[in-house]
Amino acid sequence: MDRYIAVFLCAVVFSGCAAQKDIIKDNKAVLAAASAIELAKQDAAAAREAGAEKSAKDLLASAEEKIAVAEDAFTKADYQVATVFAGKADADALKAKDRALATKALNDAGDDVRRAKEGGAEKETNGFVASAEELLGKARAAFALEDYKKAAEFASLASEKAREALRLLELSGKVLALIKEAETAIADALKEGAGKKAPELLGSAQGNYDAAVKSNGSGDYVNAISLASKALDDAKAALSACAAVRTPEYIVRKGDCLWRISAKKEVYDDPFLWPMILKANSDKISDPDLIYPQQDFILPALAGEGAKDSARKDALKHISEKKKGK
Repeated sequence: MDRYIAVFLCAVVFSGCAAQKDIIKDNKAVLAAASAIELAKQDAAAAREAGAEKSAKDLLASAEEKIAVAEDAFTKADYQVATVFAGKADADALKAKDRALATKALNDAGDDVRRAKEGGAEKETNGFVASAEELLGKARAAFALEDYKKAAEFASLASEKAREALRLLELSGKVLALIKEAETAIADALKEGAGKKAPELLGSAQGNYDAAVKSNGSGDYVNAISLASKALDDAKAALSACAAVRTPEYIVRKGDCLWRISAKKEVYDDPFLWPMILKANSDKISDPDLIYPQQDFILPALAGEGAKDSARKDALKHISEKKKGK
């Protein structure tokens, strides 16, 4: 193409001044034809790269045939014909590219929707798969009408919905696994006595577990994963606390009462803290004034001053109630 332009420019140099206007006019026609042919070639190459040889073979062939006609007309200095055929070639090339891209988008969307359905995402993702199928139907309808750009747009949206459904399905699986693991860890912590040895950690684990189950039920899988992970961490921490804490035990002797046990120096050295023993052994003591020799009581570790004050108030309340009963 450059060779044609160069020849033409040489002709301009050696032409007379009387023909200058015609020469300028012809020069514009040469440049227009050359540009049109080059653009058609570029778009035909882009169509081929997009896969038009398989999915738009007829359009690509038509574009390349018209490019050949345009180039032949150019060599014969028929620049108007060259420009017209180059323009038609470019239109075919662009259409071939759009069809190829739409075909690929449709194939990808079909594969994505099929994977989502086969994976069971229809039941777990709040309508994402149904939406993807609807969009895929619109894409196919647009393709049939040769609106390839619209077909590619709908197909791309269908893929996004289907892939989101698959992502949510994967998250749902992770949630269920974490919830099950947390549930097992909480049960293990309870067996190890976390209700008495690590009540705060156990309570946090149970609270996060319940919240995770609720979030999972509403489809908020990301939050459910976070909550279930926290529940699992808390339950494991409670288990560790149970393993670390060796709660002392006390075997009831003849003549013992909760008041006297609590008053012992090796226990709490404070008789008014006996409600702590009662609380820790509520499964064994039905009446704080009635315990039996050989009963095996857990002696919980001393808590903060607030817990001690609460125990003392309970002890005084019990004494007051007994007096009123008499």
